[in-house]
Amino acid sequence: MQRMFRTWLAGVGSAWPTAYSPYWRALPVGRMKMLLAGTFLIASAVGFALDLMQLKAPPAGRGLFWPFLAGAAATAVLLAVIKRVRLIPLLYVLTAAIAWVGYRASHASTPLQVPDALSRRVLFDAIGICLGIALGSRLLTLFAGTEGLLSLRMETELSLAHAIQATLVPTLSLRTPKFESYGKSIPSANMGGDLIDVIESDGNLLVYVADISGHGLAAGQLMGMLKTAIRVAVQFRQAPVATLESADRVLPALKEPEMFATLALLHFDGSEQAEYALAGHVPLCIIAIAPETQPNSSWSNSPWRSSPAVRIQPA
Repeated sequence: MQRMFRTWLAGVGSAWPTAYSPYWRALPVGRMKMLLAGTFLIASAVGFALDLMQLKAPPAGRGLFWPFLAGAAATAVLLAVIKRVRLIPLLYVLTAAIAWVGYRASHASTPLQVPDALSRRVLFDAIGICLGIALGSRLLTLFAGTEGLLSLRMETELSLAHAIQATLVPTLSLRTPKFESYGKSIPSANMGGDLIDVIESDGNLLVYVADISGHGLAAGQLMGMLKTAIRVAVQFRQAPVATLESADRVLPALKEPEMFATLALLHFDGSEQAEYALAGHVPLCIIAIAPETQPNSSWSNSPWRSSPAVRIQPA
């Protein structure tokens, strides 16, 4: 419970503008225009309610004194909280002095004749307006600091995960005099766990598919490390089985204990045979019958048709 409270308090503190927040302190004033304008308007509404409380007194500044004072004071205090904390006491004193002068000026003249029942009704409504604005603003701030902040973090994580997915698992399209390779992975979420890759080196071709456990940034990190390990092993011309063994020695120390990956790869050297290796993955589906060998079959109508066909045998 104590940990949950600290997490909640940290979320509220990160959303509420304070001088202790690195984000708000580093944010330029020019980028806070909407925040300051919203603060001014909300506080000016309280100022209108304060003007209503003085129904029997002539309106100060044609009714705009209190709204402008409340809006300007709230905006100045907020800016001082973010940038210059030491000015806050001075602003409070200055606001109180100006409010006292305005109050004395409006009440110095002859009071207006207003029925007592109407005066009490307006006073009650004005106090309700002030309380409603204050409590409503605070609740909205609390929501922004908890649920809103969580939603923003989730959206940011999903956006980053989508960018990682697009970078690590692009659409494959490789054509060489010896090989043709095409592939595309469509994740069910912004960050899936399926990895496909094709590597051509010195006339050889390595094609593999991998399935990473989970989704999100954790799966993307493991996916990136696995892809790097495989490509580094290929640069050192390791055999398929040695490539998987090398990755299996390196990755466990760099990942979370509950994360894992399965992988299946094919290695082509240009001959009529191919070497394959599995690491916890289901066997690959291999078509090894050329269409011309079975003219009466339904091969010609198959969507998986390709020509020329290569006969694949395990090494």
